Amino acid sequence: MLATSKPLSGTAVVPLDGLIRTCNQTENRIATIPPRTKLFLPGIDRSETFRILQGCIALFQLLPDGRRQIVDILGPGRLFGRGISDLHQCGAEALCETQVELVTAVRRSLDAEINQSIRQMLRRAQAHATLLGRKTAGERIATALIDLAGQFSNETGDGFQLHLTRMDLADWLGLTLETVSRYLNRFRREGLVSFEGANRIFLNDRTGLELIAAGRELAAVQ
Repeated sequence: MLATSKPLSGTAVVPLDGLIRTCNQTENRIATIPPRTKLFLPGIDRSETFRILQGCIALFQLLPDGRRQIVDILGPGRLFGRGISDLHQCGAEALCETQVELVTAVRRSLDAEINQSIRQMLRRAQAHATLLGRKTAGERIATALIDLAGQFSNETGDGFQLHLTRMDLADWLGLTLETVSRYLNRFRREGLVSFEGANRIFLNDRTGLELIAAGRELAAVQ
């Protein structure tokens, strides 16, 4: 149970030191981060490690003109903080209400877990570079949906909450908002996915999406 979780203030940016203090004020070193709260910005010191218990965090970089590139999406179980996300020199944003645990305050011997997390992040960064450099729009979106299903589906596999907006997906995949919307609508029309409300998505034909993600592209969207 997460009953001891204490919400942060509703500010737009929470320095990592503020998150540490909030975690330390709860019995289980857990904090609740409001949706669309930025946790830290490039250049701010990061000194602790956190584990995501519930919710979704995006790591991002900003271009000088203000454009945003999301470099990774982190779901439950993923680590961020000291020696991990600072490798990217990036910022972080909670895309929905997110609960995190200050794991260094609970268990100090985290070197093996941190090293594993770094290797995972490097593998994902390599895959993301390939996605941006070589994959088509349809391949990118199919790849992203499969990745998100792996991070956010529950054990019953009955769909998952799509915490990313269409604009978040565009910023992650290097596409325009219009292109993301067209492909999601096409995947829905062709029975590959379905939606329950605006944000819950079901992968009805995972094999079909995997074929698209692997390069067996559909005809161009009209």
